[in-house]
Amino acid sequence: MNPKLRRLQSDQKQIQDLADRSKYITILEQNGGTPPNQYLISLHFKAITSINSANQPVYGYDHKLRIDLHQDYPDKKPIFTFATPMFHPNINEGGEVCIGNEYTPAQCIDELILRVIHMIRWENVGLNDPWCFAAVRWARESWDNQPLDKSQIYTEEEVDIHVYNSPPAHPNQHPTDPPTLFPPPAGVKDPDEIEIILLEDDNNNKEEIEITVLGDANVVPTQGDSNNHNDSQDIEITVL
Repeated sequence: MNPKLRRLQSDQKQIQDLADRSKYITILEQNGGTPPNQYLISLHFKAITSINSANQPVYGYDHKLRIDLHQDYPDKKPIFTFATPMFHPNINEGGEVCIGNEYTPAQCIDELILRVIHMIRWENVGLNDPWCFAAVRWARESWDNQPLDKSQIYTEEEVDIHVYNSPPAHPNQHPTDPPTLFPPPAGVKDPDEIEIILLEDDNNNKEEIEITVLGDANVVPTQGDSNNHNDSQDIEITVL
């Protein structure tokens, strides 16, 4: 199999994995052959689709994005174009997205899709190299510099934290100070592992933390406000 087909196969898997992990991303179409080189996906995030006569934003929550992995891809950047209205400084009136000049063939397609998502949620806004001057003008006059959507992109986020037994405390360390976590000592190949999974409930208004501990470690969650979706929960780890 030639390198281009291998790349398209990898891209197909990455896009499918992205859709499987997020309830806000849906694959609608896959075209152009086997493996496909053209996609239509739906992004379910809060974004600005236009500005009304009172200079107030009009919001939308279902946006269709076309992905074109054209003949010169991956040597040249893929083309992202919104098939539904989108108002953003880095998206032109035809819906084409500026993904930046720092593109390299080593960048993964799922990373680029996430970049577009952060863009339409107004977490990633470039005002100095605009593709839509009306959006730049509105942003400079009216935008409060806050993202529009703070929901977790992934339905489930997994984070692995490796914890190692600490060496003896420093002589100046107070006995009541928490132990220090150090890099793994030489030769350690099978460290204790803690898996932390952030979950959203069906109403998308709070998070829970499910913790699986492998090895000799105590994990003590601190008290947090479980009703606030945007609050994070701190974890205190004590290694025995």
